[in-house]
Amino acid sequence: MIQITFWAVFILPFISLFFLDRSVIRRYISVALFVTVINVILYEIAWTQNWWKYDKSLFSWDKITPAPLVFSAYWVATIWIFHFTFRKFWVYFVTNLILDGMFVYALVP
Repeated sequence: MIQITFWAVFILPFISLFFLDRSVIRRYISVALFVTVINVILYEIAWTQNWWKYDKSLFSWDKITPAPLVFSAYWVATIWIFHFTFRKFWVYFVTNLILDGMFVYALVP
């Protein structure tokens, strides 16, 4: 069941991109790639410093950085968040605060 969940988290965000225009994806892809790089660096530091470790993974090479989260869910979520909150700092700030809180306290306690 965990593998099915990992595959769903990996594939479903990309399906949601079909609901956006190509121009929106093209506009915010650089931000999403930047966030992905920052997340990979953060996960590398966390793994080295023993802040947290993941026991289960989708692929054999993603023991340090969880691929379904970083290379799919975060990437697509960044595009969606910037699509709805660009030039609205406080909306972005509150949205990001709520989503990060849900991730930290509900999904991965």
